[in-house]
Amino acid sequence: MTLPPLGDYLATLRAVTPLVHCMTNYVAMNSTANLLLATGASPAMLHAPEEVAEFTAISAGLSINIGTISAHWADAMLTAAATASQHSIPWVLDPVAVGATRYRQSLCTRLLALKPSVIRGNASEILALNGLANQGRGVDSTAAADQAIDAAIALAQKHGCVVAMTGESDWVTNGTQHYRINGGHPLMPRVTTLGCGLSALVTAFVAALTTSLLILSWSHSMPYDLSLYLVTDTALCDDYGLEQTVEAAVRGGVTIVQLRDKHASDEQMVTQAKRLKALLAGTGVPLIINDRLQVALESQADGLHVGQSDAAVQEARRALGEQAIIGLSINTLAQLQAAPMALIDYVGIGPVFATVSKQDHAQPIGFGGLASLVKACPLPSVAIGGLKAEHAISVQRAGANGLAVISAICGQPDPFQAARAFQVAAAS
Repeated sequence: MTLPPLGDYLATLRAVTPLVHCMTNYVAMNSTANLLLATGASPAMLHAPEEVAEFTAISAGLSINIGTISAHWADAMLTAAATASQHSIPWVLDPVAVGATRYRQSLCTRLLALKPSVIRGNASEILALNGLANQGRGVDSTAAADQAIDAAIALAQKHGCVVAMTGESDWVTNGTQHYRINGGHPLMPRVTTLGCGLSALVTAFVAALTTSLLILSWSHSMPYDLSLYLVTDTALCDDYGLEQTVEAAVRGGVTIVQLRDKHASDEQMVTQAKRLKALLAGTGVPLIINDRLQVALESQADGLHVGQSDAAVQEARRALGEQAIIGLSINTLAQLQAAPMALIDYVGIGPVFATVSKQDHAQPIGFGGLASLVKACPLPSVAIGGLKAEHAISVQRAGANGLAVISAICGQPDPFQAARAFQVAAAS
């Protein structure tokens, strides 16, 4: 089997910048956070039972390391793992010294029942985890990886996951396919937290790949692509230039552009819209006008987006025709139920979070509110409001077809890279 170059996976990780929820030991927290930051991920170290479920639900991946375990932390880990499994969030189990005590074995039994995506451990830990019997000496491995390959394969098959077993040689298996990786060093066992950091790094790569594939899947379900919806802000784009921002963002993966300017005259908007329309020619990216029906007509834009207090949908459809793309902003179930579904093509749902890009926004609904409205909506939907690249997977899990952004691209020093953080190429 031919795999893509490792550099491709690293590029994907840096483009996605996955939010990794790390529940790791005291010794490893700082070095693990620095490792993830240096690689391109976004680390968070949270352990409080009162918040782990909420935070895990918005994360791209979860890393659980039982190194300095306590009853308080164990409860939090079980809650986080259950949340990850419920929301199909990839998570990695590092069963540190699982063979040393019955308490660790009991905890790992409960964690395994919550279906980790990857188990990352040394040979002794894998042997112990497979048999849940005493193996190893504390956190140290007393077995070579080659001695434990059968246990790794059995563990992967039993729990339907990937097992990454590290040592002088590393073994990676999903129970069917097995890979041996050489490159260890005798000094590695003499340095603390290397294995802990590796588990978190594995989480970051798995989360990034999952996110990139989910984003890519959005583009295959509609005649036009809502996956990355750019709403322009003239003031934020002032330094880089509006047209330059749009051009760079489209190259970076933006799939639809909305021209929004609450302060410009209709005449100024028409001029700007015509320039953007010419810029987007041949890209397949539609141009949508915010609110201004007359601007959409005169500029021959591809469609119009209206809010609850903006131009009437009926008037817009009558004026623009059946081929126009018409979107409507939705914040509540009542608004959704009252919307003329036969006359619109998609809904914008939000704000998910509070945002400074729109001062008069409605009450934020969070990912829970987003999921509820998406489920009740028969049309394609795009989430909006304070969203960043790290939220892409949560938006997808909520069921939306894409997400709309303003300040995450407009006003950024490099709009191309800012857009690419949301939309990356699928791994082979």
